[in-house]
Amino acid sequence: MRLLEKKEVNMGRLLSIFFTLCIWLAVVFNTDAFGNVSWQDIGGGIPAVNIVWMDKDNNKVIIAGTDRGVFKTINGGKSWRRLLFGMSRKINYLYVDYSDNRLIYACSTDGLFFSSNQGKNWQQIFHGDCESESNCLSVIVSKRGHIYLATGAGLFISENKGRLWHRCVGELGSLPIREIAYSKINGIMYLLTPVGVYRIIPEGNRTEKIFAFNSINIENGFSGNSQADEKDTYQGYHICIEPRRPRIVYLTAAQGVFRSIDSGDTWERLSECGLIDGEIRFITVSADSTFWVVTRFKVLFYDYQKSRWKALTMRLDMQDIRFLSFGAGREVYLAGGPGIFKTEYYRNNQYLAVSTDNYVIRQIQQAAIKYAQVVNPEYITAQRRLSRLSAIMPEFSLDYDKSISAYNNSKFTRFSVGPRDWGISLKWKLGDLIWGEQQRLIDSQVRLMVKLRQDITEEVTRLYFELKRLQLELSSLKDLNNYHKQQQKELRIHELAALLDALTGGYFSKFGSKV
Repeated sequence: MRLLEKKEVNMGRLLSIFFTLCIWLAVVFNTDAFGNVSWQDIGGGIPAVNIVWMDKDNNKVIIAGTDRGVFKTINGGKSWRRLLFGMSRKINYLYVDYSDNRLIYACSTDGLFFSSNQGKNWQQIFHGDCESESNCLSVIVSKRGHIYLATGAGLFISENKGRLWHRCVGELGSLPIREIAYSKINGIMYLLTPVGVYRIIPEGNRTEKIFAFNSINIENGFSGNSQADEKDTYQGYHICIEPRRPRIVYLTAAQGVFRSIDSGDTWERLSECGLIDGEIRFITVSADSTFWVVTRFKVLFYDYQKSRWKALTMRLDMQDIRFLSFGAGREVYLAGGPGIFKTEYYRNNQYLAVSTDNYVIRQIQQAAIKYAQVVNPEYITAQRRLSRLSAIMPEFSLDYDKSISAYNNSKFTRFSVGPRDWGISLKWKLGDLIWGEQQRLIDSQVRLMVKLRQDITEEVTRLYFELKRLQLELSSLKDLNNYHKQQQKELRIHELAALLDALTGGYFSKFGSKV
């Protein structure tokens, strides 16, 4: 039963106000922060992507070379169509004639394939006499229309669009050719072999060796290890030309990373400060003349002002990167084992980058905080906002009962009972907009979380840099006979790694030495 002295309820208006508040709060709480890096998976589930080509005039047209053949999309990755039906060999390289993008050359482990109609139909225009000859690694088409094909058994040339082939005379005809770098601006060609880099100059068709690799075992390719298997051949050795300034050439080898500003006549060795240890899988130069290298886990660029390498903060957990490219609209494309990913992260020639050590320790700190289940600061901020806005939401009650009215004067009191009807009541605590009990509880939680977060980050930072210091000391030991001292340092390094593993739930041993 309820006692009402005055009752005049407009149910329609109250419900309208209530639902309006609900909609407004839903919009507020679902507002996302813009500007964060967002990667889009455009690979359509295609794994093991080795190389990608994007149409400069239409970025929705993409061709991908994978371990299972060639795939193409014409809608930016929403759907893919497999080309080269019946051919499942690995695609090592794709060459698309920019002057006529209908011409596509696909270098595979089973020969060279060619399409003259954007991949609708294909024909095999080269197949070697043995497995190494059939393993096509790179191809270019010169300004004169000659095709230069790099294989595992030497350089082959065709002067009639692939109908007839002949082996190059001299050393290049017998050496495995890993890559060919070519610029149509000056017509100079650079060929990467197990013994060094060769340059072919169009004037006079001169061939000369311009860079020699020391202590390289030719039989086993570029590995320098007589026990290396075929999978190790050529790892880490790449060459590329700066597109706008073709006299600038970049080279990666066992001896380091080099740059030439005079078409390979002289070379300077770039600093390796910040360069993550590991196999360099791909190199390229972006439109703003920035030099990039790709390892299995990271993408790095060279900062000439500070003479050091910096890692691109991708915010993408990709464990098998093989290829990097930039779109005409400043998009970044990454390809590898998991597929193809795209982001518009690269804008106005600005790269959000950090030094390698800073990036690594930050990743380890985040893993430790996540493993300890420390509350994210963004979550606490959201809770504060919610507790403050909760004052806008009223306490809502709805009942269905009879109405009782009372009338009294000096002589008597009279009650009247009405029919059953609906009643609604709303109650606000507007003081909670400024401060409430929930805010006090949140602040108490924040103090505890901040202290725990600080303790965790300090501990993992101390352990990580102590481990790095011991690694440097171990590598600088010159007295090779002092095995006891080396073993003590190695034992301490293993101990620190185990402690970092315990704090990060196994993250450090899995990724810590590779990120």
